[in-house]
Amino acid sequence: MGTRYHRPHNWPLFGFCVLAGLLATEAEAKLLKWTCTYPLVANANGAFGKQEYRVEFDVDTAGRAVIIKDTGSSDVELFAGLDSITFLEKLDSGAVRATTIDKFGSSVLSRHIVLKGRLVPSQSYGRCSVR
Repeated sequence: MGTRYHRPHNWPLFGFCVLAGLLATEAEAKLLKWTCTYPLVANANGAFGKQEYRVEFDVDTAGRAVIIKDTGSSDVELFAGLDSITFLEKLDSGAVRATTIDKFGSSVLSRHIVLKGRLVPSQSYGRCSVR
């Protein structure tokens, strides 16, 4: 017997907001906020650890998205599909940070950052909710 999944009530709202962005003017743009928490992290050696990392994404119906972290905020690209959305942040180092959220709220944040000229990849695992 298979597991039954229920679509969260907020996923259709997100789809509606993205679709409405095609018709909205800048003055009509409304805001949708995703709040994500990541209690687990894995490094390049495959070692898992606990962490307390939180990030927020603000998305307007015109399709503009911003990431908000403890260190500040910046514009990100948004890719919306049928089963997930991905936020892509381009870093000054030339690396990227990608956050994907599935329709059930599960999320993976993949960081490919460069510190002192050296690649430091990691993945964080958590959940996101929309308000």
